Amino acid sequence: MSKLIKVYIAGPYSKPDPVENTRFAILFADRLLRAGYVPFVPHLTHFWHFLEPHPYRDWLDYDSEWLEVCDCLLRMAGDSPGADAEVEQMRELGKPVFHTVLELAAAFAPPKPEALPELARSRTTEDTENTDSPAIASATAGKECV
Repeated sequence: MSKLIKVYIAGPYSKPDPVENTRFAILFADRLLRAGYVPFVPHLTHFWHFLEPHPYRDWLDYDSEWLEVCDCLLRMAGDSPGADAEVEQMRELGKPVFHTVLELAAAFAPPKPEALPELARSRTTEDTENTDSPAIASATAGKECV
């Protein structure tokens, strides 16, 4: 069995809405999972923090450890100083950073290539057919993976 590619998903969390951004990151990660990648979604600490709050710095340190483990980073569109810092850390680690799923697939062929058409039809950060969030849809307009 070949090594499964671990993809760190970096994108907006707090702006405009942590719940919507977490929802979107999960939907996007699910597409990567169906294509055979192993996505890491740092946004999931949203739920952990809800149950057991920790200082912001703890979450940054936690995410930083996962950057070391992941093979690459996929940067979702949208303004995010935190995601920008994650991109910079990944580059410092000498690991690839991608801005589209097609860039990811070109570098690391999906283990389940039959899922690639669905993944490629999605936008870098959102398939607006799967959400009713105008904030996310407008933040991702024009960023199609073609």
